[in-house]
Amino acid sequence: MIQGTTSIGFDFEIDERRCNDYRLISIVTKLAKDPENASLRVDFFEALRTFVGTDIENALVDYVVNKEGWADADMIAANIGEIYKMARDAMDEIKRKNSISSATVSQKSGTNSSATLQKPTGYTILNQSPANSQQPYAQDSGTIAE
Repeated sequence: MIQGTTSIGFDFEIDERRCNDYRLISIVTKLAKDPENASLRVDFFEALRTFVGTDIENALVDYVVNKEGWADADMIAANIGEIYKMARDAMDEIKRKNSISSATVSQKSGTNSSATLQKPTGYTILNQSPANSQQPYAQDSGTIAE
């Protein structure tokens, strides 16, 4: 579970699996490509409402009403957006820590995992193939050139 507090002081707790919901990611991706598309913005807001769920949405509305005296739509929408951003940031941090942890475990055990391999940078690295021919890596791509 991811816990946080928005800028207006609303405390929330959300299941981290919601951050990886295909429907939400699909809308976010489309909106990033076409930010002026009004129908995508509506779809995005609906996806965010689905992301936080009715319990959090209703609690947020009640919180805003108690704080402001009315359900300020802009404040509610902004806080739903904050919840999404905080949850995504938390998930990115978890993935980063897991990646570092995996790399540390691999280095200690002496295994050669992709987490410990470094991508070539700005120069050519040669790799011996089984036939003893040299296959240069394509610069900055991390893959063998064709």
